[in-house]
Amino acid sequence: MKKICRARSVYALLGAFASASLLAAGDFPLTSPFTSPVVCDVDGNGTYGEVTDGESGSVRITAAGDLDGKIKGLPPGFLADCSLHCVASGNFVAATACGAVDAHGKLRIDSEGFVTPGHGCLLPDLRITVTDPTPGGSAVSCFTGFGVASEQ
Repeated sequence: MKKICRARSVYALLGAFASASLLAAGDFPLTSPFTSPVVCDVDGNGTYGEVTDGESGSVRITAAGDLDGKIKGLPPGFLADCSLHCVASGNFVAATACGAVDAHGKLRIDSEGFVTPGHGCLLPDLRITVTDPTPGGSAVSCFTGFGVASEQ
């Protein structure tokens, strides 16, 4: 029993050390393309990606720092803003107006030079806010997961 407890203690200590080392190291460069699905709260009930939200899409940040993607099922005529945050360090990286939703509820994102190539970011999170341009209009929030490296 003592061996099991000692082994668990060692594993817990190693896990804590590895986590602290990652956070202390800061953000890693976005050298691989970042690709992630997008989930939104279109119906405004506070739950993202439900069947009633009806949207689907994905975004990508290329190794060159360009942002592109497609999301469908959004309110037509709304305007979108995109911002990139690094979850592990809490760093805000970049923001830009990233398009308008067309009459069919589709948003096409195409922003060259969104981030500096090789910019550091540990656990990137792209947030997309789609807003009704009329005064007092509503907004839809969308975000990515932490993304995966992919081939370009």
